[in-house]
Amino acid sequence: MDTTPERRRSRGWTIAFWLLTGLFVTTAYTTMANIRAGWFTSYAADVVVPAFMYIGLRELHRPTRRSRWFLSRWFGSVPEITAGVLFFGSVATEISQHYWPKGFFPGVFDPWDIAAYFAGVVIPYAFDRLEMAARSSSPQA
Repeated sequence: MDTTPERRRSRGWTIAFWLLTGLFVTTAYTTMANIRAGWFTSYAADVVVPAFMYIGLRELHRPTRRSRWFLSRWFGSVPEITAGVLFFGSVATEISQHYWPKGFFPGVFDPWDIAAYFAGVVIPYAFDRLEMAARSSSPQA
């Protein structure tokens, strides 16, 4: 069993990626089935999807493979770019609901959704930056 620091980091991100995948599928199902579950149906997807996309775009769950997917190369190369694109893209969809409620992203504007998007982006971003700092301060073998 490989217990190198790189492998342990990858395992943690892989676990987070699959947990978020399960939560994403669950939130999608509850929405499509019109199941009302309070906070979960109102805000869970707004936290889960940006976090899921952050890990996916940065390819943190598979660090040894480099993607040919252009979105990962453009938006996933730098943590700040990834976080910014995801947060401001999410906010743009929410604002569009205020001005165009039956438009491309139909729904009702809710400022708490913006707070949920922020949490969904800032949590994986913070762990990513902590990991990068730990990697840069560790002695190279």
